[in-house]
Amino acid sequence: GYKVLVYDISPERIEKGIATISGNMARQVGSGKLEEKLRNEAMARISSAPTMADLAGADLVIEAATEDETVKRKIYAQL
Repeated sequence: GYKVLVYDISPERIEKGIATISGNMARQVGSGKLEEKLRNEAMARISSAPTMADLAGADLVIEAATEDETVKRKIYAQL
């Protein structure tokens, strides 16, 4: 699996996003679609990126900001 960094300007949103991923995967474990061991391994590879600079070594960045061209241009300029 890949190491995943989650970044947002709001640390609370980062934690909420990671918690949502964890909850979704827990639901998959509960329904028998995913093994607990695989969920734990996947969750261990997901962490928060406190600053955009922490993304510097990333091979792939997926931007999911609001559909505002000015915001998107600012993000890509910082990357």
